[in-house]
Amino acid sequence: RVVRTCADEVAVPNTREQAEAARDALAKGVYARVFSWLVEQINGSILRHARQSGLQVNILDIFGFEFFECNSFEQFCINYANERLQSQFNEVVVRLELEEYRRERIGWNVAAFEDNSGCVELIEGRPDGILSLLDEEGRVPRGCDEGFVAKVRELQSPYLSCPKLARSAFCVRHYAGEVTYTAAGFLDKNKDVLRPDVIALVKTCCESPFLHRLFASDGDGGPADDDPATPR
Repeated sequence: RVVRTCADEVAVPNTREQAEAARDALAKGVYARVFSWLVEQINGSILRHARQSGLQVNILDIFGFEFFECNSFEQFCINYANERLQSQFNEVVVRLELEEYRRERIGWNVAAFEDNSGCVELIEGRPDGILSLLDEEGRVPRGCDEGFVAKVRELQSPYLSCPKLARSAFCVRHYAGEVTYTAAGFLDKNKDVLRPDVIALVKTCCESPFLHRLFASDGDGGPADDDPATPR
């Protein structure tokens, strides 16, 4: 890997862990770009037909709720997306419809539904939501997963519980059920930034024109090694 300073660039050998992290980040980067390209192609094709016929079909395809024996950052993100969609459903299909009934004075029986806005706030709230605390710990010098979990454990929410024996874990009560997350690797996975030298390697050594197009908008590859990683 190449470490950039103000006046020079220094080649530093990767450790095995760093090499594996760079490999995984590249694989995820290729997957994300191919997925975005595929969606653009499908949307372009559908849009042309929709303009001709005046009809269109919209499809939302996401992962289902996940709950494994060991749940990490990937499951946390997937379940957060499902939690957010459930909140949107509650808002559009339930709350707004009830407001419409009230305005038009239509008789109705209140249907029981679980309001998950508290769980959404626990995850995405600022400045004390789980994601905000994860970003904050990623910016702290020598930030670590243990420091992140310690901050999460200080939160007060009926949607959060913390196992007494598993100090590196926390539990979130989602609308679909309670899930225990193991925080090991959360910080690294949240950063997951492609290094400039990895993107340069793709552009200079890869013979696939398709991959070149996928990485064409990346410039020199984003933040340098000595820059603070931008969590995402």
